[in-house]
Amino acid sequence: GDLFAHQAAAETDAAVREGLRGEGREAFGKAETVLSGLAGEMAAERDAWVRKTNGRQPTAKERAEEEAFLSVHLEADLQGARSRHGRARLLDGTAREKALREALDAFMEFELSWGDTPVLHEASLTWALVYGDLGRNADALTRFDHAISIKESFRQPNGKFALGAWEREIVLRGYGGKAQALNEAKDFAAAVAAVDEMLAVDPAAASDRNGFLALLQKCDALAGLGKGTEAAAL
Repeated sequence: GDLFAHQAAAETDAAVREGLRGEGREAFGKAETVLSGLAGEMAAERDAWVRKTNGRQPTAKERAEEEAFLSVHLEADLQGARSRHGRARLLDGTAREKALREALDAFMEFELSWGDTPVLHEASLTWALVYGDLGRNADALTRFDHAISIKESFRQPNGKFALGAWEREIVLRGYGGKAQALNEAKDFAAAVAAVDEMLAVDPAAASDRNGFLALLQKCDALAGLGKGTEAAAL
């Protein structure tokens, strides 16, 4: 689905572009169906596990089994919500609006089902995009801030952050998305501040693709502030 969406965005021929969008919608729809079925299977596995253990202390093997199907269930729910958003972006008009609201419901249900787990920070990156597509910029910024907040679990006594690779990606993507949302809202000074904060958290962020993309948002923000020379110097 993502591949068709990217190809459609770059296609200049209207007929070809719409054909790619249609294939993308179909791919995302199939993914939703498969992932929903997988989530259902994992829920059934969980119910069977509860009946089997029947309130007693599970063995180490049984705990490992539970962790395995819960992990698959969580990932199926997350990717299912993302697929809903991907399909929504390839629709137009009222169909797009309806699909975006369904994607929003899917992310809300994800939070209700799984709580504030580390994966919810990752989910917030796409959740923010759903809000953005619905024109709810303030809510989008809240979700980007939630994604970024995963860094607080890795704050060291000296105030620096010892982020793992996965957490670092979430944080840098969060700052980039936040800066872009602020630029779209014409709040250029806040966009600059967001990227500067990212660089304070991770001074080497510019060496990462996601950090570099955030820096491009700072360039746009500086240009919006009339500071083209400063933007060109970055």
